[in-house]
Amino acid sequence: MDQNPQNGEEQQDKEKEETGKKQVTSKYVRMRLFPFIMLLFGFVFVTALVTTIVMSLGDDKQVKVSIPERKEFTKLYNAYDTIKKNYYKKNGLG
Repeated sequence: MDQNPQNGEEQQDKEKEETGKKQVTSKYVRMRLFPFIMLLFGFVFVTALVTTIVMSLGDDKQVKVSIPERKEFTKLYNAYDTIKKNYYKKNGLG
């Protein structure tokens, strides 16, 4: 009779240890590789989509993207335009 209560206590202790192990491992999420990669791809895609929408529809731009006209390159630009207009038309490239 003395062994039965001890066996019952031992079983309870083992069950507590097993449930303790399950609680520790329950903090982690197990996922297969393919769904995980697809989830990451989805997040990247959604982020890119939101960024594109905000950049195209947003009226208040913080930074104006423009190329300032540089006076020191005026001669270079004129020469390029002349070469492009004359050379490409004569040779049929443009």
